[in-house]
Amino acid sequence: MSLTQAQPAEGATSVAALVVEDDTASRNALVQILTMRGIPATGVGSRSQAMEALAQKPAAVILDLMLPDGNGIEVLKYVRENSLNIRIAVLTGADKPMIAQAEALGPDAVFTKPVDLMQLLHWLKAA
Repeated sequence: MSLTQAQPAEGATSVAALVVEDDTASRNALVQILTMRGIPATGVGSRSQAMEALAQKPAAVILDLMLPDGNGIEVLKYVRENSLNIRIAVLTGADKPMIAQAEALGPDAVFTKPVDLMQLLHWLKAA
């Protein structure tokens, strides 16, 4: 599994945020920004990698809907059906019908691309 993992902030021991984004540059940038802001983060680029990375028990998932081996809706559905205590923010450029499908599964937040980083950071830090 190919993970993009930045070093956690000093004193942090676990992954606080899992970034699921197939665009490598966007994923790496977001992981780096979160880490610089004191939020330990790991990034993956596919649905299958996201499903594996859920074993790390992140506090939050930033989830793109359009992924190369499926879609983020499958990840969201898995988290909700298995009552995992993980906050999920959908971050997508998907069309409105796909966003509506995701919203029906109850993400904690929905952000459209391009994302306002300050809003995303505020959401992550609010518990």
